[in-house]
Amino acid sequence: MPSLLGITVRQVTEVFASEAVTVKTVMTVLRCPGDHDHSSGRGTGRRRYGRRPCKLAAVAEQHAAAVALAHECGVTIAMGTDIGAGDWGRHGEELPLLVEAGLSPLQAIEAATANGPDTLGPQAPRSGQLVAGYDADVLTLDDDPLDDITVLADPEQVRGVWQAGRRVKG
Repeated sequence: MPSLLGITVRQVTEVFASEAVTVKTVMTVLRCPGDHDHSSGRGTGRRRYGRRPCKLAAVAEQHAAAVALAHECGVTIAMGTDIGAGDWGRHGEELPLLVEAGLSPLQAIEAATANGPDTLGPQAPRSGQLVAGYDADVLTLDDDPLDDITVLADPEQVRGVWQAGRRVKG
């Protein structure tokens, strides 16, 4: 990993871990446009345009390595998105990338649910956990994402969605 001003990425990551900083990742936006492995439900970051490889592939690899290092050092990971970047409603594609970076499927699901609101401090919505007093935001699947995290990357696998306790799909 490169250094900046003599400070390595590992050193910064270790400070994040010691200060309980939550890092919000945004991995899917670094995929090349139109690059999608439909069999696995995730982007490959390797699409070529003519003879020129997509420049984002190298950045995506560095970003994945940084996420893996953060996880290895004990930094809390929250799944992120860039509004307006990528396909709306395909946020589940981020989870297989988190697993590829070393998170377990359960840790990736926690990054997508419980850890996200932590990044907003006191103004965080009461969501991301199935506990009394929180919004009942729930989805149902036919398959177990702990066995195959890619089911969360495929909207066709989502059988039901509830937002604030009200069914909105399925």
